[in-house]
Parts: sequence; C-alpha cells; structure tokens
Amino acid sequence: MCKKTDFDAKTAEFDRRLLEFFEEWRSFVEEHRNETRLESTDWLEDFCSYVWDSLVCFEKLGRLKGPLRP
Repeated sequence: MCKKTDFDAKTAEFDRRLLEFFEEWRSFVEEHRNETRLESTDWLEDFCSYVWDSLVCFEKLGRLKGPLRP
C-alpha cells in the first residue's frame, strides 16, 4: 500500500500533467474553431467529452489495461 505522501505526490504530478494537456488541447481548439463557436464553447464539457471519447476508442482498440467500467 502506498503512503499518503506518495499518493499526494502522484496526485500532484497527475494534476500538473492534466492541466498541461488541457492547456495544449485548448490552444489547439482555439486555433481551429471560428470566433462564433469559441464564444459558445463550454471548455470543461468539451474537454471531458474529448477525453472520454478517446478512452472509449482506446478501449475498443484494446489499448487499455482494463475495461473502463467494471
């Protein structure tokens, strides 16, 4: 079992990576969407949807170590 401090450090690293990924994704989206669509963008919803769709695709391709749902 991992110690709480190990868990916190891993969580902080995961948070940092997720934030970096989100910022890269948002920059990409901003470059490819028109101004009108950007104004109505729900960044959190769109990002979560993008990640979920990607994970589902990875699952279908057998690229995940386990199923998304139990």
